[in-house]
Amino acid sequence: MVLNWLHHQAFDAGLFTFDGDHGLHVHPEFEPETEFFERTLTQRAGEPVQFPNSATVGEAFLDERNGTLDWW
Repeated sequence: MVLNWLHHQAFDAGLFTFDGDHGLHVHPEFEPETEFFERTLTQRAGEPVQFPNSATVGEAFLDERNGTLDWW
């Protein structure tokens, strides 16, 4: 999955993730300091994310990763 640099850093930091249906889930204690994260993450929490047809998201990767998140 390809993310822009800011979202990639936030994803790696465990601030958000996706479920098996590509629904966006944001860490419940994440309080963004920028309008960009507010608009692109917290306001969209729970929404399914549309990936390009050419993009693949490894379901096994997401399952393993989400299992490491203490808030999941």
